[in-house]
Formats: sequence, structure tokens, C-alpha cells
Amino acid sequence: MYIEKTKSKGVYYLYLRKYDGRIRYGTKKRTLYAFGRLEKARNNLIEWKNDISKLPEDLKKHGCTRDDLEKWISQTHSKPAGFQNNPLVHM
Repeated sequence: MYIEKTKSKGVYYLYLRKYDGRIRYGTKKRTLYAFGRLEKARNNLIEWKNDISKLPEDLKKHGCTRDDLEKWISQTHSKPAGFQNNPLVHM
């Protein structure tokens, strides 16, 4: 599982994705959870880290933990120019 940041119409969105080799055509990734707009997603990740009981059931089902949330929060924060090219955050 990994976090992927995608851009659409000038707005960044955050998704939890997983490689799936069984998909025959196109990209071999499956979206497990859509976090939404990047700014809102960051706020939600911080809130869920502070109160793990608010973590959505879909994320619990995929085995996401507080450590995962901390890693994703650190990976989605703004970075200096030149370091923003990598859209993937691996778990």
C-alpha cells in the first residue's frame, strides 16, 4: 500500500493505493481509499492520528495504524522547491 498524490484541474488529491497484478489492462493499481483534497486530507490525517478512534472503518479494514498516519503526514507536508516531484509515499 502507498499514498499517491494526483493533480486534477490545478488541485491535488490524495489516495491510498495498492499494486494489483491481476488487473489486465491499464495501470495495475487499485484505489483503496480516497482522502480528498490534499489540504483537507492532511487535516484529517492529523485528527485521526490524535484520536485513532475516529479513523474510518475502511482504513482500519486495510490495517492502517497510527504509525502509518504519522508517516503519511510527514510525507504530505510541503517540501522545498525541487523535492516535490515524487508523488508516491510507500508504506
